[in-house]
Amino acid sequence: MPDDLTTRQTEKRRALWRNVIFIALLLVGVGLGWIIGEAGRDEKNTRATQQKIAREVAPEKEMATEPDPGTSAQPVEESGPVASQPPALPQPDQTAEGSYPPSGRTALDETGAAAANRQKELDFRSPPATQDTGQAAPATGWRQFAALTPHNPQNLPRIVVVIDDVGPNLAQAREAMALPPAVTLAILPYADYAAELAREARIKGHEILVHLPMQPANDADPGPQAMLADLPEAEFNRRLEWNLAQIADYVGVNNHMGSQLTQDPVAMQRVLGVLKERDLIFLDSRTIATTIAADLSRAMQLPTLERDVFIDNELVPDKIRLQLQRAEEIARTRGSAILIGHPHKETLDVLRDWIDTLEARGFLLVPLTAVLTEKG
Repeated sequence: MPDDLTTRQTEKRRALWRNVIFIALLLVGVGLGWIIGEAGRDEKNTRATQQKIAREVAPEKEMATEPDPGTSAQPVEESGPVASQPPALPQPDQTAEGSYPPSGRTALDETGAAAANRQKELDFRSPPATQDTGQAAPATGWRQFAALTPHNPQNLPRIVVVIDDVGPNLAQAREAMALPPAVTLAILPYADYAAELAREARIKGHEILVHLPMQPANDADPGPQAMLADLPEAEFNRRLEWNLAQIADYVGVNNHMGSQLTQDPVAMQRVLGVLKERDLIFLDSRTIATTIAADLSRAMQLPTLERDVFIDNELVPDKIRLQLQRAEEIARTRGSAILIGHPHKETLDVLRDWIDTLEARGFLLVPLTAVLTEKG
């Protein structure tokens, strides 16, 4: 009997422990289920919140995206020998008006990626003081992105160097940006990386121009989205707006090619009217002696400048040096000279050495806007 009692008591204890363990496991399972359920609900709520935010932000992103600019462009005008270049990137030619290869991959950015850069990166000039209060007035138009004018206590003759056709060849573009910050860069708006290059150049301190493709007088191709005199007015205006929207933070515009368009008063009045509304500088590259663009620009009261010397119509170092000497003579006579060159290796190699000795020879390298009040 005692053994049977002991056995029954043992069995009861075992049954009790089994029940306790079962209940404990049940409670653990319920607890884990609750935790997992709460985590799922939190994740679902997070996803719902993210979707709501995305729906609220989406319209703003759509507004900031450039429309598809299309690819229409008619081949027209001045051509010349084309230097070697990376196969995927078009290369400007060696003439004053440049060239755009009519075959192969175009440099036009049809995705609207250029719209990604629309905020101001840097402001390099202190706004001018107002006459009434002496306080700094808000910078507008070209003043907002003008570079600081170098101090010139000795009143040295001033030299402006503008490098045209920046953009289609990335290696050449970065070589141009390696020049001193006072060098002004004119960026072709149809280049694949125009916006990125403009932003990088601004950060390095360069002033920027939109190198606006315009109709030349012969059968050379000025490139996509070029301004052509016979375009319907709506298409002309659309192309102009597109070109001006591809980069940001520029002080003005100069013409790429344009020996035909810069002789057309109606077409140039359309271009200059938009520049006047935006308070931008117009630099006449003077690709033809009979241009009326600068005179018309002044008549419309735009800030206006003109090119004095093309330095690399011939890509021969000695010829480039002769043009630089000519520019020095003009600067001594008039107080300043505006030079235009292109980002060819020969040009950049000569320019580097020349700029290094410029001040020692009695000249001051300045950005384009530094001579605006004198010439405009």
